[in-house]
Amino acid sequence: MSAEIAELAMSETFHDFNQIAFRAFKAGSRGRFQMTNTTTTSTHDKVEGKVHEVKGAVKEKVGELTNNPNLQDEGTAEKFNGTVERKVGEVKKVFGS
Repeated sequence: MSAEIAELAMSETFHDFNQIAFRAFKAGSRGRFQMTNTTTTSTHDKVEGKVHEVKGAVKEKVGELTNNPNLQDEGTAEKFNGTVERKVGEVKKVFGS
């Protein structure tokens, strides 16, 4: 079990999430991720989507490791919703929203 958690921690998605969390903490948000008013909605959607993707992946893995299909399904849904939100941000960026 700990090897699988270590593998997840070494994954690129988890690393991206850690970078986002570190920047938010360094910026003074005290561990909570907050978007500033100068951030575009496309960037906001992309970051929020990525956060949901990571949370979903963690829930999926924990559900798998604990043999909890409900948590695994919840993780799958959250990861999918995060992917959609991130893609919406990418589309907004293309069209200048």
